[in-house]
Amino acid sequence: MVRKRTVFASQGSSLRREIKALNDIGDDKSKMQELLIEMANQSDNPDMLKAIQEAASHIEAIRSLKNKETKAADAYDAIKDRSRNPSGSGKPFEA
Repeated sequence: MVRKRTVFASQGSSLRREIKALNDIGDDKSKMQELLIEMANQSDNPDMLKAIQEAASHIEAIRSLKNKETKAADAYDAIKDRSRNPSGSGKPFEA
Protein backbone atom coordinates (compact mmCIF):
# COMPACT_ATOMS: atom_id res chain seq x y z
CA MET A 1 0.00 0.00 0.00
CA VAL A 2 1.38 3.40 -1.01
CA ARG A 3 0.86 6.11 1.55
CA LYS A 4 -0.47 9.40 0.20
CA ARG A 5 2.09 11.29 2.22
CA THR A 6 4.86 9.66 0.18
CA VAL A 7 3.16 10.60 -3.09
CA PHE A 8 2.77 14.23 -2.04
CA ALA A 9 6.37 14.41 -0.84
CA SER A 10 7.50 13.21 -4.26
CA GLN A 11 5.35 15.81 -6.03
CA GLY A 12 6.67 18.51 -3.71
CA SER A 13 10.25 17.46 -4.41
CA SER A 14 9.64 17.67 -8.15
CA LEU A 15 8.10 21.11 -7.83
CA ARG A 16 11.01 22.31 -5.67
CA ARG A 17 13.48 21.08 -8.32
CA GLU A 18 11.57 22.91 -11.05
CA ILE A 19 11.43 26.14 -9.02
CA LYS A 20 15.13 25.88 -8.16
CA ALA A 21 16.02 25.52 -11.83
CA LEU A 22 14.02 28.65 -12.70
CA ASN A 23 15.51 30.54 -9.76
CA ASP A 24 19.01 29.61 -10.90
CA ILE A 25 18.27 30.98 -14.38
CA GLY A 26 16.62 34.11 -13.04
CA ASP A 27 16.12 36.82 -15.67
CA ASP A 28 19.02 35.72 -17.89
CA LYS A 29 17.41 35.61 -21.33
CA SER A 30 20.18 33.58 -22.94
CA LYS A 31 19.97 30.91 -20.24
CA MET A 32 16.18 30.83 -20.57
CA GLN A 33 16.51 30.39 -24.32
CA GLU A 34 19.00 27.58 -23.76
CA LEU A 35 16.60 25.94 -21.29
CA LEU A 36 13.69 26.15 -23.73
CA ILE A 37 15.72 24.62 -26.55
CA GLU A 38 17.01 21.83 -24.30
CA MET A 39 13.51 21.06 -23.04
CA ALA A 40 12.28 20.98 -26.65
CA ASN A 41 15.13 18.66 -27.64
CA GLN A 42 14.23 16.29 -24.79
CA SER A 43 10.55 16.35 -25.76
CA ASP A 44 8.91 13.44 -27.55
CA ASN A 45 7.20 15.92 -29.88
CA PRO A 46 8.84 15.82 -33.33
CA ASP A 47 7.51 19.32 -34.17
CA MET A 48 10.19 21.63 -32.72
CA LEU A 49 7.92 24.69 -32.66
CA LYS A 50 5.23 22.84 -30.69
CA ALA A 51 7.88 21.39 -28.39
CA ILE A 52 9.18 24.89 -27.63
CA GLN A 53 5.60 26.11 -27.01
CA GLU A 54 5.04 23.20 -24.61
CA ALA A 55 8.28 24.01 -22.80
CA ALA A 56 7.31 27.68 -22.50
CA SER A 57 3.86 26.70 -21.17
CA HIS A 58 5.48 24.41 -18.62
CA ILE A 59 7.80 27.18 -17.44
CA GLU A 60 4.88 29.61 -17.19
CA ALA A 61 2.92 27.09 -15.10
CA ILE A 62 5.86 26.61 -12.72
CA ARG A 63 6.27 30.39 -12.40
CA SER A 64 2.57 30.70 -11.55
CA LEU A 65 2.88 28.06 -8.83
CA LYS A 66 6.02 29.74 -7.53
CA ASN A 67 4.11 33.02 -7.29
CA LYS A 68 1.29 31.24 -5.47
CA GLU A 69 -1.18 31.93 -8.28
CA THR A 70 -4.14 29.58 -8.40
CA LYS A 71 -5.54 30.11 -11.88
CA ALA A 72 -7.21 26.71 -12.21
CA ALA A 73 -8.68 26.83 -8.70
CA ASP A 74 -9.94 30.39 -9.26
CA ALA A 75 -11.61 29.37 -12.53
CA TYR A 76 -13.14 26.31 -10.89
CA ASP A 77 -14.49 28.46 -8.04
CA ALA A 78 -16.12 30.75 -10.62
CA ILE A 79 -17.75 27.74 -12.29
CA LYS A 80 -19.06 26.51 -8.93
CA ASP A 81 -20.38 29.99 -8.11
CA ARG A 82 -22.23 30.16 -11.44
CA SER A 83 -23.77 26.73 -10.88
CA ARG A 84 -25.00 27.84 -7.46
CA ASN A 85 -26.38 31.08 -8.87
CA PRO A 86 -27.83 30.79 -12.37
CA SER A 87 -28.36 34.57 -12.56
CA GLY A 88 -24.56 34.98 -12.78
CA SER A 89 -24.22 37.67 -10.13
CA GLY A 90 -21.48 35.73 -8.35
CA LYS A 91 -23.47 35.30 -5.16
CA PRO A 92 -24.86 31.92 -4.12
CA PHE A 93 -28.33 31.27 -5.51
CA GLU A 94 -31.14 31.99 -3.11
CA ALA A 95 -34.59 30.56 -3.81
